[in-house]
Amino acid sequence: MNPIGLLIIAASVVFPAFLMWPLTKIHPNGALLAQYFGIASILLMAWAQIIATRWRLIEPFFGAMDRAYVIHKWLGIAALVTMYLHDTIDPEIKKLTAETWLTNLGEEMGEISLNGITILVAITMALFIPYHLWRWTHRFIGIFFVLAVLHFALIGKPMTNTSPVGIFVLAMGLLGTIAAIYGALPLRFQRKHAYTVTDIAETGGATAITLTPTNTPMRHRAGQFAFFEFNKLGLTEPHPFTISSAPNADGTLRITAKALGNFTRKLPNRLDIGTPVNVQGPFGRFGTARARKPQIWIGGGIGITPFVALLETWDETKPQVDLFYCFRGTENAAHLHDLTTQSAALPNVNLHIIDSNIDGRLTAQKITTACGSDLSKHRLLYCGPAAMRDSLKSDLSDHGLNRRHFHYEEFEIRTDIWPISWINANIHNFIPWIRDYLAKTRKS
Repeated sequence: MNPIGLLIIAASVVFPAFLMWPLTKIHPNGALLAQYFGIASILLMAWAQIIATRWRLIEPFFGAMDRAYVIHKWLGIAALVTMYLHDTIDPEIKKLTAETWLTNLGEEMGEISLNGITILVAITMALFIPYHLWRWTHRFIGIFFVLAVLHFALIGKPMTNTSPVGIFVLAMGLLGTIAAIYGALPLRFQRKHAYTVTDIAETGGATAITLTPTNTPMRHRAGQFAFFEFNKLGLTEPHPFTISSAPNADGTLRITAKALGNFTRKLPNRLDIGTPVNVQGPFGRFGTARARKPQIWIGGGIGITPFVALLETWDETKPQVDLFYCFRGTENAAHLHDLTTQSAALPNVNLHIIDSNIDGRLTAQKITTACGSDLSKHRLLYCGPAAMRDSLKSDLSDHGLNRRHFHYEEFEIRTDIWPISWINANIHNFIPWIRDYLAKTRKS
């Protein structure tokens, strides 16, 4: 995560407080604090909208796109908290301006914005709500952001819209509005590359899709991901996929999709050869750092995809690699033949097959048995389930692996926080109770 972007955000939020400091001698400080919290919420939401655009400058300033999305999430939470503080601490300064229909309209917009953003943030963290439904509702967050900006512009406040504070906040509001409009556009209207589906193949319970460029191809590095919009009924929602092929001269790409959700379950049945595809990217920096130390690669299930691409770029001049491929049954082992063939041709690559039906789960002990008990000189790349990742990261640190050398991507676009994580994990236990309660209510 690049600290430069965080410093820029922090500076932009602190800057209005510096400009507002002289007002503390004129107006009640409690009301000024409430006004500042309202301004901070607009600035935080503006930055969240900007990061969501996935513009080219996002990764240089905020780090790899997966980390930028983590910042995006916390900006949304922080904006909601500061918005509630603004609403809870009375921001009104009596006799500041005359009450008009415009100021009343501005107040109404503020209430609508607060309620709307509260609902949308809650839906975002309710991971049991399907991705496509969340994606549809999340489009409205830009509207509520615009209402918050209009609320600031119209209400009575201790500074004018043409003052330094007013100009700064409205300029950030305008930039956030442009970002919101851009982010709401279909991928075909954004910066993208045009491709066509030229091959569809089954591999270990997953679908490997080969795409051929129809104009300038996208240039990527092995291990990166992109967003894909298929021009096919029911598949037009942009989804992120890791590119499971290394860069090549003709610009073709391959992605490998496992049926884990509503969208990926539809892909094998609805996708046809010749389907146009819009591709936006590439994003991420997984595996792109200089490889000078011995490598440990761990792919869990469909998390093997970045390593398929990375292995295609490996050669005898690069460091030793121990690749652990974890799956449950060979029928669920995507690209197993490719990995076996490629690793056999490289003397500096050891492929370790971990079939949990036979070998049990991958543990730190199994890794140290293969790689040595001292892992202080190793660099580890991981892509797979979060629970397995956290367990291995903790256990391997006892064997000398520096936690900073345990690399992974926060590939989940939606994440939650405690205690919402407990609700998401246990919602299935509440559904029968809710169903019974509603049935009893209808009878009564």
